[in-house]
Amino acid sequence: MRNKKVEEIFRKIPGYEDYYVSTLGRVLSSKLGDLRFIKPATNKKYPSIALHANGKITRYGIHQLVAMAFMGYVPTKGYTVDHINNISDDNRLENLQILTNRENVSKDIPKQKAKYKDLPIGVYWYKQGSKYGARIMAKGKRKHLGYYATPEEAGKAYQKYKKENEL
Repeated sequence: MRNKKVEEIFRKIPGYEDYYVSTLGRVLSSKLGDLRFIKPATNKKYPSIALHANGKITRYGIHQLVAMAFMGYVPTKGYTVDHINNISDDNRLENLQILTNRENVSKDIPKQKAKYKDLPIGVYWYKQGSKYGARIMAKGKRKHLGYYATPEEAGKAYQKYKKENEL
């Protein structure tokens, strides 16, 4: 079986006229006059690059840059760029999708222990208290909603809070 040759396409990164990103997740800079590849920092889970514009330096994950250039992603609270195959340095365009934070957190639930995989969104098992807990992300912060005897009660607390606060 022969390896398929993949076409690499570069686009300017919106808001950063001197930078380009490719469909394979490689970044070029024309800041010094000629095009140069930028080596990403890898000291965290996601490879990232610091971009310079208008006297400011902003660090982005490579996956965010690919999504900005090719998917119209604008970094905002409530949305994230997800790696479909869960490999944090596989920044190919075909491996990325834009999800709400809630979708991103719940997408891997089937990989959890079978005992807990059918819990409603926002519900978890609190082992120390032998109860079910409810929590929700609201305004960028995780809010604890209480402990309950059954997952259904915890799920109702989650849904009630979500409805009352229009989340």
